Amino acid sequence: MIVREVSTTYYDHCIQLCGSAGFSPKVVQGARDIFTLLNLVRAGMGVALVPRSAKQMRVSGVTFSDIRGREAEWDVGIAWNKLHESAVVRNFVQICLQQSEQVR
Repeated sequence: MIVREVSTTYYDHCIQLCGSAGFSPKVVQGARDIFTLLNLVRAGMGVALVPRSAKQMRVSGVTFSDIRGREAEWDVGIAWNKLHESAVVRNFVQICLQQSEQVR
């Protein structure tokens, strides 16, 4: 599991997701990043809850499966500094917001 010091909200979300499935995870090894976590899985250290985007890392020997259900969803936002806003930033924000609307 990603250690709580790296992301309190992600760690707590994973613990809550396990609890809603009826169990408490036995965390045998923590990691500070997703790539390390996937390689721990590859080495046989267990299983891990990871964002869907972790599939893009293409770690050989690791199989992924989506978890369906509202409790497994993770809300993501976008933040930027209006004082340093440029055309590139405005365009990126606009694209993110358009994609967000398509998902809903």
